[in-house]
Amino acid sequence: MDTGLFANLEVIILKLMFDIQGAQTAGSRRRGIGRYTQDLMQALVSSSKGAEDIYLAWNKALDVPSDILSMPNCGSKRLFSAPYGALKRGRFENNLFDLQHEVNDCLFRYNLALSRCKHVLFSSLMEMDDVNFVLPRNLNFGPLASSYAIVYDIIPLLFKDKYIGTTGFDDKYQAHLNVKMGADILFAISEKTKSDLVNILGVNPERVVTIGTGINLNRFLGPKTSRDVFFEKFGITRQFLFFLGGDEFRKNIMGMVKALLALPPHKRNALQLLIAGKVQPEKKSMIGDMVRQACLPRDAIIFADFISENDLLQAYESCAMTVIPSIYEGFGLPVLEAMASNTAIIASNNSSMSEILTDEAFLFDAHDCAHIASRIEFVLDHPDIVARLKTSYKNILFNYRWERVAERIYQTFDAVD
Repeated sequence: MDTGLFANLEVIILKLMFDIQGAQTAGSRRRGIGRYTQDLMQALVSSSKGAEDIYLAWNKALDVPSDILSMPNCGSKRLFSAPYGALKRGRFENNLFDLQHEVNDCLFRYNLALSRCKHVLFSSLMEMDDVNFVLPRNLNFGPLASSYAIVYDIIPLLFKDKYIGTTGFDDKYQAHLNVKMGADILFAISEKTKSDLVNILGVNPERVVTIGTGINLNRFLGPKTSRDVFFEKFGITRQFLFFLGGDEFRKNIMGMVKALLALPPHKRNALQLLIAGKVQPEKKSMIGDMVRQACLPRDAIIFADFISENDLLQAYESCAMTVIPSIYEGFGLPVLEAMASNTAIIASNNSSMSEILTDEAFLFDAHDCAHIASRIEFVLDHPDIVARLKTSYKNILFNYRWERVAERIYQTFDAVD
């Protein structure tokens, strides 16, 4: 990548500035938004269409995504580094638009003017927990450029009793949301997200484009922890169910545990449940009490907390099934990840997950533990039907290629121009 700020600007070509803070903040860089940002960046660079010059706008006050910044130029495309965020939060007051943000926002706009990019894409504007995240004053760049913001979901507005009202959260969320809603075009990652924007926030549907998401199949060809090492590391001794998501409300960890307990004794005793993701100590204690009261084996539930990429790939590959009992997902990337690992999967029939997994035999009501348990039994008892489901994975995954996401973005740029 050319790390000199901006070169060869006299040539009039299509240029894109991509703000990649979604791959930098502590809250997102190792989660779905971080992976989405990195995979989309690769797709935008690899596409034979669209922008010829791509400027990566990254925040110097956050961790530098070296794997992105070291990406080579691809074909006729050229990559440029556009750093900003030189002023870290220090002695300034903790206001949304204090001196730190004003200076950094000015740096961003200066780089944009200098680069002559006609399109500015923001990977994530809802990073409220990182004090060094730079939230622009607004996304109105006038004649300089058109602005685009990726929208993953509006979950806090859908579950206000769980999110809105938390100390300090309301004002922050609304401030970030107001900035994002000011984009010229909103890119929704699923049809469900677009529907929420239009029907709940009243956004003009002409301003919302569903770009979808993709699955990076190369991840599943890379190295993974060996099965024996993985089983020994986490204390797995028999068939296990895999739950990814921790104890965030919408991931429905208690529904998952109750579904396990609802299985017939001989089936639940023959299973383990591997839970990946952060779970608070008090929640672990509560689940432990439930296991003891149900007289399950002491190792029935395994808390893996955050697991490495290599462990994650082995978890998908070796589990009896992946269970996704989420109450809501903006997209539900684990559905595609499980398919890429060729593992059995059952998921909630709500939000965007049923856009991907359409066979109702493998869908359930997330609020009904008995229904979840019945689907677990169905998968365990009908390997032939599961095998037929797996034959559909290839076609499903083909429809979720990152190159298609990049094409939709570039098509939108063409329409705006």
